[in-house]
Amino acid sequence: MKKIKLKLFVFFAIIQMAGCSAQVAKVEPVKLDTLTTARHGFKTNLLAQERSDNPVRKAPSNVFKMVKYTAASGDLAAYVTPKPSDGKKHPAIIWIVGGDSNSIDDVWSSAPRSNDQTAAAYRQAVLS
Repeated sequence: MKKIKLKLFVFFAIIQMAGCSAQVAKVEPVKLDTLTTARHGFKTNLLAQERSDNPVRKAPSNVFKMVKYTAASGDLAAYVTPKPSDGKKHPAIIWIVGGDSNSIDDVWSSAPRSNDQTAAAYRQAVLS
């Protein structure tokens, strides 16, 4: 039994030493940049700017009133809910729409719950 244990010990010692190497892999440290450093070499490439002169859709007056504000790109539109007549304070909800086209469209009509991008549920909860 002692001979088998000795043979096993020698076998595993040889296997372990065979897997070892005298060379140690050199690991480069990870350089962590600040956002400022990382952005230093970045160059923004602007795409052609196109302007849409499509009129903003008029919302039902009991749901939203349309307001316009001046911006560098021209007058922009936004919808604001009418002030509730109950005299109470209500939370403000800012619902940004437009995606990559910076457009505003029908955000007052019903939409399926699986893809409702109108904020109607929040607006109705606040006003009811």
